[in-house]
Amino acid sequence: MIFNIVDDQITEHFKLREFANSIDGNAIIINAQSVKFYNSLEIFRKWYNRPMNITSGYRTAAFNKEVGGVSNSFHLKGLAADFLLPADYFRLDPSRRNMFITNIKLKWYEICRAAGEQGSVIIYNGWIHLSYWPTQYFEDKRTR
Repeated sequence: MIFNIVDDQITEHFKLREFANSIDGNAIIINAQSVKFYNSLEIFRKWYNRPMNITSGYRTAAFNKEVGGVSNSFHLKGLAADFLLPADYFRLDPSRRNMFITNIKLKWYEICRAAGEQGSVIIYNGWIHLSYWPTQYFEDKRTR
């Protein structure tokens, strides 16, 4: 695969710097697997049809430990991203919120399968974690 980064634009909607760990001097991993992940996120972004404010992409081991990340986090490989839930999500009733999350989960799994990968979705109170993962995985960490 030939991939061009122009002014750090890695896909139509994402810049490489969005995934860099600025805490550790803008550290980033870029390889065929991470590029495939960014392209999967781009496909998801087009379906999602709204901006995705990436709050965490690649993490160094030290930073991952500092933020309480799991030791086998795919953030360490550049294969995970966290982004904020949209403001309109918080105006939905609980059943619509659950439908919103289910739709995200099913779409991410579909995109990962098409890329020959398995997907992970973890939902928190204010953000969503998407990653490649060895097996399909979902966890709901929202407090009710």
